[in-house]
Amino acid sequence: MEKQTAISINDLNYTYPDGTCALKGVSLEVGDGEKVAIVGPNGAGKSTLILHLNGIISGGEGQVFIQGQEVCRKNLKVIRSKIGIVFQDPDDQLFSPTVFDDVAFGPLNMGLDEENVRERVKQALEDVRLSGFGERFAHHMSFGEKKRAALATVLSMKPDIIVLDEPSSNLDPASRRQVIELLSSLERTMLIATHDLELVLDVCTKGILLDSGKVIASGELEGLLGDEALMTGHNLEVPLSLTLGLRNEVTPRPMPHA
Repeated sequence: MEKQTAISINDLNYTYPDGTCALKGVSLEVGDGEKVAIVGPNGAGKSTLILHLNGIISGGEGQVFIQGQEVCRKNLKVIRSKIGIVFQDPDDQLFSPTVFDDVAFGPLNMGLDEENVRERVKQALEDVRLSGFGERFAHHMSFGEKKRAALATVLSMKPDIIVLDEPSSNLDPASRRQVIELLSSLERTMLIATHDLELVLDVCTKGILLDSGKVIASGELEGLLGDEALMTGHNLEVPLSLTLGLRNEVTPRPMPHA
């Protein structure tokens, strides 16, 4: 059976009001159930691309489709029920008096009854290993706990697709490992934009290299990240685990986009 497309982007261009051209003819696809990494140097356009996926940013040229539905004003409600975005800074998603309130916010706005909301909150907190944290105040939690709570606010909506912007940034080693194990265990379509190349090697199987707003190459992740000339040419480094041969043999270099 042919794999369905979860995310499809066709010739997306976007320029900020100050004249900064952030995306230049970006086209890509993410299949249903795939976990895909977007990697690239600072200023590559990763965050701008992510914010197009649920209509937070719009007004550029090109098209974005989520499970076959175009991201546009009339479709935003259904689009945002299908795709959840976890931002780099968890404080952007944790704004309620308690963790329970934050995680319940989405389901409540979906119109669910109290029993269903409580069940979703309970399950989402269990999924991120924060059972019993419902009555905690987010500002009393560690940064790693906040990261997981922010993910729980998305999981409670039960989206088909999860998009994460730098999920391991500013985490200590133990918290980072918890996030890696958590993302690896989630059976969802996933798109991860990050500089943490070892994390995506643990979680993802495919990758997209973005630089200066353009898709430079895409393909099997180890082959992409293991190409030294490709990586250094875009201000990145081959992950140490690949350099030391700690993973499977690197596959041939992916074909660059035209």
